[in-house]
Amino acid sequence: MDPFETPVRNAITNLRSSSAAFLVSSSPIQSSSEPPRLPPIEISPEKARNIFLLSVEPTTVLEGELQAALRREQDRNQVQKRQLVAMQSALVLNGAYIDLVRGQLEAQEKKTREKKKGGRLVGDGLPRLLTTREFVKRVAEFEQQAAEKAEGLKERKANREEKSEATKAWKALDDERKERNKEIKREWAIRVTEWEVERDLA
Repeated sequence: MDPFETPVRNAITNLRSSSAAFLVSSSPIQSSSEPPRLPPIEISPEKARNIFLLSVEPTTVLEGELQAALRREQDRNQVQKRQLVAMQSALVLNGAYIDLVRGQLEAQEKKTREKKKGGRLVGDGLPRLLTTREFVKRVAEFEQQAAEKAEGLKERKANREEKSEATKAWKALDDERKERNKEIKREWAIRVTEWEVERDLA
């Protein structure tokens, strides 16, 4: 027997040979990796049990001890049932959370794949029969995406050109404003000089 063998090590070893091997793998988890599911079980509601046996007045010491033991077992079972309800509720919530995260991961993976494909119609390098319905459909989708992309580029280019023209027009107006300001300053300087001359002659 391996002295370093532990329950945790055994569990990891068993996981590596199961469908849940991705849980102990160093590779990134994919959206297609589905964790093992624990089907919920039906849990009966809490209710009083053995009412008659516990309500009878014991006539012997043994009967009293048996009633006390029965109460302890019922209390223990009630605590265990509540713990079971809590754990099963947590499993259901965890399952819902995992489904949500897997959906987001799948969307991210799809986005990454589409980004990697770029402008390539066939991204895996495999041959295609040009007359197949699936490939014809992919051609139509590819052409539509290419057209939308080209239209987007054209629109962005038009926006850049429009912005450039607006900038040029603003610069021309600004230069004109600066020239007017210079002219006003020159006229003001001339008038100030004339006023000073008239003041000195007075």
